[in-house]
Amino acid sequence: MLVENLAIVVFGPFNKSAPSFVNGAFHLGMLSITYDRLVAAGGAILLLSLLSLFMTRTVLGHVLDAVSQSRDAATIIGIDPKRFYSIAFGIGSALAGGAGALIGPIFTLSPTMGDLPDIKAFIIVVLGGMGSVPGSIVGGILLGLVEGLGVALYPDPSKALAYSSAFGALLLVLTLLVRPTGLFGRRHIRMD
Repeated sequence: MLVENLAIVVFGPFNKSAPSFVNGAFHLGMLSITYDRLVAAGGAILLLSLLSLFMTRTVLGHVLDAVSQSRDAATIIGIDPKRFYSIAFGIGSALAGGAGALIGPIFTLSPTMGDLPDIKAFIIVVLGGMGSVPGSIVGGILLGLVEGLGVALYPDPSKALAYSSAFGALLLVLTLLVRPTGLFGRRHIRMD
């Protein structure tokens, strides 16, 4: 909230627009997709692939996974959890900055533009399973499908769009009732 309000003071309360990556759109029959959306999709795929490779193929990725599973066990084998929490925060911040840069040309820029994506990201991460990159991908696709189908199949079209976030929240609740660790989450063993 502090950063959002500081941005309002510095940049003003009015929405701004970022320049396009590439002007124009791709047309395939009746389907029309702007090149900015294609660049954003390609960038997202690249970032997720790099993150997945980093987490599964590097020592640092394995250490971050170990700290996320059990802070105490990581400390016992000589890993400083605070240091790796800082590294994880830095990686997460870099990914959030990259995502913001990719969606900037698609939507108008404002200090509060990340509020709705934050809620959706929370639902996607918990739905897919904490710490699972493939789970986040599947969770994002599933959330998009459920929200889209929920809006399309809702009996009152004038109110359907207002309930799109509710469909995602309902999916999250149902998933957690059936599988509390998420779709791809694994049960963490606690050392006592």
